[in-house]
Amino acid sequence: SFRIALGSNRHSEYAAQLALHDRFMTEAMQLPGVQSIAMTSQLPFAENNDNASMTREEDASRSGDAPYAQRFAISPAYFDTLRVPMLRGRAFNAGDQTKSEPVLILNQTAARILFGSGDALGRRVQIGGGNDNPFRRVVGVVPDIQPGDLGAPAMAQAYLPFTQFGDASEETVVVRTTRHVTELRDLLRRIDP
Repeated sequence: SFRIALGSNRHSEYAAQLALHDRFMTEAMQLPGVQSIAMTSQLPFAENNDNASMTREEDASRSGDAPYAQRFAISPAYFDTLRVPMLRGRAFNAGDQTKSEPVLILNQTAARILFGSGDALGRRVQIGGGNDNPFRRVVGVVPDIQPGDLGAPAMAQAYLPFTQFGDASEETVVVRTTRHVTELRDLLRRIDP
C-alpha cells in the first residue's frame, strides 16, 4: 500500500478527482502482475482519526449520545484486494454513484451495536450528524478488521463508497501484485504529473 494525493493540485472538483481515480485504477489493472487494486481513505491497521457517529433511522428524533465508528471511504475492489469476505449482502459496485441511493457497509461490531442480533441489511443509518450526511442503506456486512493495536478489541467500522464520500483528494492505494510498486508510481506521474 502507499498514500497518494491524486489530482489535489489541479483538480479540486470532486468529479475530476473521481475521474482521475478511475483512470488510474483502470490503467493499473492493465499492468503486468497487478491482480487487484483499490483505494481507501485510510487503512484499518494504521492510526485512524476519522470517527463518526452512527444513528439508526428509527432513532433520528431521539436525543442522546450515539455510538461511534471508524469511517472509511473505499473503492469497490477494496474487500477483494484485502481478501476480506462479505458475510452478508454485497460489496460496492459501479452502480453506487454520487446520485444513486446512499449506501453503507458495516463490520460485525457496528452491526451488532446498532441492531443487536437483528439483520442490518436494508436498514438505514446516518454516519456523522448534520444535514450534510444522509441516511444510507446497509448493503453489506463484513468481518471485523483488526485496528492498529493487534491486542485491541474490535471497533465499529463503517464503509462508504468513494463516489458518495465527497472528498477524494488523498487516499491510500492497496494493491495485490507480483511486481514492484514503482510501476504504479510511474503510472501516477504519467496521468497526474
